[in-house]
Amino acid sequence: MTYSNVAVEKHDAVVKLTLSRPEKANALDATTVTQMLDVLTQAERDESTRALILFGAGRHFCAGADLTELRAGGSDGVRRFLASLRELLMRLERSHLIIIAAVHGAARAGGLELALACDVILAARSCSFGDAHALIGLIPGAGSTARLPRAIGWQRAKWMILSGAPIGADTALDWGLVIDVVDDADLANRAQRFADSFLQIHAEVIYRAKGLLAMVSEQPLSASLEAEITALQAHYHSAVFQGGIARFLQRKNKSF
Repeated sequence: MTYSNVAVEKHDAVVKLTLSRPEKANALDATTVTQMLDVLTQAERDESTRALILFGAGRHFCAGADLTELRAGGSDGVRRFLASLRELLMRLERSHLIIIAAVHGAARAGGLELALACDVILAARSCSFGDAHALIGLIPGAGSTARLPRAIGWQRAKWMILSGAPIGADTALDWGLVIDVVDDADLANRAQRFADSFLQIHAEVIYRAKGLLAMVSEQPLSASLEAEITALQAHYHSAVFQGGIARFLQRKNKSF
C-alpha cells in the first residue's frame, strides 16, 4: 500500500516504517499519525511480522507535532490530534511486535515522545533528544511527563521537561534513554541486526513479557508481582515453556 507521509518496506519478519516529511523535519500531523496506525495494524495482522523499526527521512528523526496544523485546528483540533497520537503511542507500547526507534538528527517534543513509546531506542551519533515544549510556551501532551521519568529518573526528566534543553547521544546512552550509539552510516544496519536478534526469541515469550512490563507502570508493585506469577503459571503449560525447560536440562552439565 502507498502512503503520502510514510514509507514502508518489509524484509522477512521486519517492517521498516519511515516518516517521510523531510521538508518539515518529519513533524507529526493528523495524516501521518493515521497512516502510522494503519501500518502498525497491518503489521500486527501479518503473522510473519515480528518487529517494526521506525526511521526518519532526511536530516532528522522527528521534530514533534506539526504546530501549523495544531494552531489552525483550535483547542478541539488539538484534543482530537493528541487523542489519535496517544492511541498510536499506546499501540506501539503494547504491541506484540518488537518496536525499535532508530534515531538520527533531532528527536524533539512529540518526536521524543514517539521514541519513548518504543521498546528500544538506537541513537546515531548525530542525534539529540529534547522535550522542547517549554521553549515555545507549551507543555507535553503525548506522554513525556509519564514516560520520560520512568526512562531516565525523575530529576533528569524534570530538568529536560522544565528547561526544554536537549541532550546528545552519549548523554542519552549514559542516562539509559538509548540502548546503543552508532555511527550515522551504520544506523540502519545496526537497527536491522538488533531486530534480527529478537527473532531468536519465541514470539509468545516476547508477547507475554511485554504485557507484564506494560502492567508495571500502571499498577502497584504487589499487583504486578501477582500478575507475573499468574502469567508464568499460564505460560507453564505452553509448548514453548516445556520445550525450553527440556533443552536447558539436556545441557545442564555443560557451561551455561
